[in-house]
Amino acid sequence: MQAGPAVAGLALCSVPPTLQIVGEAEDLPPIADVEIGLLQHPHATAPAASRLASFLRRELIVGRDNMLAMGL
Repeated sequence: MQAGPAVAGLALCSVPPTLQIVGEAEDLPPIADVEIGLLQHPHATAPAASRLASFLRRELIVGRDNMLAMGL
C-alpha cells in the first residue's frame, strides 16, 4: 500500500517501479550492509522448499551482482 511519504529499507532489486530510490542526495544517512541468512534443514526433502531456497539464493546473488555493477 502506498499512501504517502515514507522511507523503507529495501533491497535494490526489490524496489517496484512506482517507488523512488532516495539516499544521501536527499540528506539521508547511508544504510550499513546487511547480511541475509538462509537456513535449510540438511534432511529436508520437500521439493517446494528446495526450489524456494534455490530461487532465493539465485535472486540474491543476481541482486548483489547488479548492485556491484552499478557501483552501489
